[in-house]
Amino acid sequence: MLVVRPVYLAKSGETAAAPLIRSDQFGTLRNTKSVQEVSKHLRTAVRYAHHGKTDLRYWQGALFRPTYTRNGVARQASQWAIKIQHLGRRETFSLGTANKAAAAVKAKNIYLVLHSTGWEATLAKFKPNATSQFRTATTVGEFLEQVITRAGGRPKTINGYCRAFRKIIADIFEIDGGLSKFDYRTGGRDKWIARIHAIKLTNITPDKIQNWKVSFLGRAGADPVKRRAAQTSFNSLMRQAKSLFAPKLLKFVRVNLSGTPFDGVGFEPRQSMRYRARFDLERLIQAAQQELPREQFKIFLLALMAGLRRNEIDKLEWESFDWTKYVIRIEATHYLQPKTEDSVGDVEVDPELVEIFHRFKACAEGSFVIESPVLPRINAGYP
Repeated sequence: MLVVRPVYLAKSGETAAAPLIRSDQFGTLRNTKSVQEVSKHLRTAVRYAHHGKTDLRYWQGALFRPTYTRNGVARQASQWAIKIQHLGRRETFSLGTANKAAAAVKAKNIYLVLHSTGWEATLAKFKPNATSQFRTATTVGEFLEQVITRAGGRPKTINGYCRAFRKIIADIFEIDGGLSKFDYRTGGRDKWIARIHAIKLTNITPDKIQNWKVSFLGRAGADPVKRRAAQTSFNSLMRQAKSLFAPKLLKFVRVNLSGTPFDGVGFEPRQSMRYRARFDLERLIQAAQQELPREQFKIFLLALMAGLRRNEIDKLEWESFDWTKYVIRIEATHYLQPKTEDSVGDVEVDPELVEIFHRFKACAEGSFVIESPVLPRINAGYP
């Protein structure tokens, strides 16, 4: 069953950042002892905080005023600052205001931008003087960072490629984060990804990719159904990860490689994607009417009776319905970018389905067809 508004639910949490010794803002060395005291205070605050990082109260508790030394005298800045750690990197951001509420809003914004665009884009926007020099990428993390920030393309598509590449690397080097790799709140996932990002690009060779392929397919055993599913999954992972090394992307990325890790590694034969239903549709609809809550029932109808994709369902707005022509318009909106240009168009639906949703519309509380207390995240970089 699809989860209501899955695209907006992902969260992550990082621990308080370690201090930077030199202040780019003030051009002076900070008092080391004061910084350590601040960091200790932040770690204590995070340990006992119960607010998520999308809650402004979290950031209000994490703010601090930097201290620095000038002419031998210790001073404290009037404006607030924040420390943020992500994927093994720590940075301090001056928030440019003495108003604590406004500073918390900006800190939260920096955090959200960082998680959707990465370090380079975040530093360029909020700390341009600290933007790192464009250098040759030697590790997986440096390579992916350059791809994300310099190669262009749809963020969700690029992030999908990165996830596939990380999956392959984690398998090859046996980097198993266990359940902690799903820990977005207290940093478990970040630690797992940091281990993957530390792998040298030169250590990822076609031989290792080929060995991974054999092992991945071998886990399916001799069962034809499982083997078929494994071949489809392998092709999907390979296609996405290999796309990171396409010439149109590499021309914007600086790497010192004679080839790519996927050179010579072949795909499995393409499996037929023709679908054959093995259930009683009428009985399924009857069961859905009896068992599903209202929002899940809407999802069920839009998927089964209109053939909409999950992303299209999740972000569908009431104004997309044409009540008189019995169509649902799929087009680019403030929240939705269709998968391809071929996805844009009118979907014809049965008058009975339109009537059902017309009744749903009468008691709607917002602009989205699928109602949720979770606010949209337009810049989310995940599906």
